[in-house]
Amino acid sequence: MMSSTASSLASDRNRNVGVVVPSVARWYYSQIVDSGAASPLEDGYGLTLYNLNEDAGHRARELATEHLIDLGHRRIAHIGGPLPGAETPTAVFYASDEMAIGTIIAARELGLRVPEDISVIGIDGHELVEALGLTTVARYPHQQGQRAVQRLLEILQDPDAHRPTHRDARTALIIRSRTAAPAV
Repeated sequence: MMSSTASSLASDRNRNVGVVVPSVARWYYSQIVDSGAASPLEDGYGLTLYNLNEDAGHRARELATEHLIDLGHRRIAHIGGPLPGAETPTAVFYASDEMAIGTIIAARELGLRVPEDISVIGIDGHELVEALGLTTVARYPHQQGQRAVQRLLEILQDPDAHRPTHRDARTALIIRSRTAAPAV
């Protein structure tokens, strides 16, 4: 089997596909990359992953935390999103199942019952949410990754196929035991 790099050099054509994701550390994006990686390789393309990871943000958090520790702070919290209002919410909706899972654990540590005291819902359809009873909006990352790669390969094989297409990504609300009507 000839390598895609050697073929590119010999033919003076670059047969490399670049994949850009916000963070491969997030379950959702890693699933998309994992599901789409095999197909280009099978078709003779090299694959380069561009991870726009949160290194800069991570370093910023480290610097801020170090500064606060140097000032003498010992109880430091990091809020990764907008702060809730003055009232305690009856429900929390997260941009990822991973954050929602963290909330379920934190709620338990704070003596809150989910969903009796607070309902929690996430997005992604992470493989762990069923076991935790988390309500989620599943986004089916494997299917999205496969569909994206299939479309890309169509365009690479026939540049005239590069016309706009619109397909709604499959999503589904999967209701489980971590959401309930608020207590009166």
